[in-house]
Amino acid sequence: RALDYVSTHDHNNNTVLYCPSSYTLQGVTLSFFSACLVGQVALTFCLSVMQIHLPVTQDSVNKMIETCLPEFDLPSVEDVKKLILGAPCKMCELDAIPTSLLKECIHPLCPTITAIITNSLSTGTVSPYLKEALLTPLLKKPQLDTEEPNNYRPVSNLNFISKVLERVVASQIIAHIEKNNLGEEFQSAYRKHHSTETALVRVHNDIAIALDKKQSVLLLLDL
Repeated sequence: RALDYVSTHDHNNNTVLYCPSSYTLQGVTLSFFSACLVGQVALTFCLSVMQIHLPVTQDSVNKMIETCLPEFDLPSVEDVKKLILGAPCKMCELDAIPTSLLKECIHPLCPTITAIITNSLSTGTVSPYLKEALLTPLLKKPQLDTEEPNNYRPVSNLNFISKVLERVVASQIIAHIEKNNLGEEFQSAYRKHHSTETALVRVHNDIAIALDKKQSVLLLLDL
């Protein structure tokens, strides 16, 4: 189906749409969204996601096959409990109960949450409920034209259980990447003990070394 479910939220003017999955908007015609800015922004976000899903090169596929992660380790109840208690007390409108209340009731609820996560990892599927997200458009810069959809970036808010599943998967993928040396050598984003500060220190050091050697320097930064 081209469109499973899309609806604007009158109670939250910042929310563009409610979208159960990243594929919900595929196949919807441009004319459907041309009536308002909300629809245009939604379509822009959808096209960006579709670009990410474009086929990768064969070389990339071969490298992934050689060092693939065969399966996920199933977390224990204690593992999940530790993740939940260590997570920020933020919540989404899709959450059934506040995160703070979930933490207070962690002992009776954790086995059920763990069962949901282990079932997802063992079957390789994710429940449609866990794919639901609220998309909020944020202007990339305050001075940009608010009527231009390309000037917005999407912020996707998932429910808390989805975030816990995401953390479980991310921790194992990151460990696999580090173990097999699959990461980019100079990547600073999304790496432990790395940030824009460490990236700037590296760039500054490389520039200083190049200048000491009387070499030409061309610097283009977008941090």
